[in-house]
Amino acid sequence: MQNTAPEIKELFNLIEKKSKMAAMLAPSFPIDFSYPEIVGMLKRLGFKYVVEVAAGAIKTNRQLRALLKLHPHKKYITNPCPGIVRLVKNKYSHLVPFLTPIDSPMIAIAKIVAKKYPNYKKVYIGPCFVKKTEAKEDHPELEILVLTYKEIAGVFKIKNISPKKSDKSSSFDIIGQEARLYPISGGLLNHLV
Repeated sequence: MQNTAPEIKELFNLIEKKSKMAAMLAPSFPIDFSYPEIVGMLKRLGFKYVVEVAAGAIKTNRQLRALLKLHPHKKYITNPCPGIVRLVKNKYSHLVPFLTPIDSPMIAIAKIVAKKYPNYKKVYIGPCFVKKTEAKEDHPELEILVLTYKEIAGVFKIKNISPKKSDKSSSFDIIGQEARLYPISGGLLNHLV
């Protein structure tokens, strides 16, 4: 594990110490993992709770809806991608006033998890490594550990965890069914109405 990412090392340390952990799984997970097997695999890895980040997307949309009701004629830029937000902030600073001051789905679900499962380590699992920057730089107070799908797949391989028949009975502890299609093109807009 010499060249292993620090986040993977931190996860192994948490597993070794049998720390209380909650996995926050991004809605795009079906591209890389089967449901419900992924939930069972994460629980066998050591997570007590596995929640859908799609539930955070529902909260994000509620925040955006409230903002649009308050200022219906104002123009907004909103995107759950921290790379896009950083691009606007760093290259198009004249557009910063148009960025919406709302939580990304990852941040929204982290706040839900912190309230529902206090003292549990929040581990976000998603497709994008830029979420690591969002967690560390924009919201360090939430103490979110971020791993990519590729990294968690590597952890499963090292720990010799593969899908089992028993995983088929697993289910999310917090669901966000109505926003599961959030990651597709137009997902935010389609779930806003």
